[in-house]
Amino acid sequence: MDSLSGVKARTNTSYTPMIEKLGGAPVLLEGGEIYSSFQNGGIDTASWSRTGITDFKLQEVTSYVIESDSGHVNNWMFMNLAA
Repeated sequence: MDSLSGVKARTNTSYTPMIEKLGGAPVLLEGGEIYSSFQNGGIDTASWSRTGITDFKLQEVTSYVIESDSGHVNNWMFMNLAA
């Protein structure tokens, strides 16, 4: 399956094997580098959180947003029950 053939995809080490398997070219970037990489053509796509889209103003440099169920985030809450 080559659904990302030729696509430069911002990724992290967790998603790199999936991007490669789909025929894409993984580009390892920190979150703060996504905006400028879209601007200069360094990436064609990026996976990022919903809040990150507005926090990093990615809507200014992209045309489309796709909501995917390809991953999830676990959030943990720690508390002192005696407090």
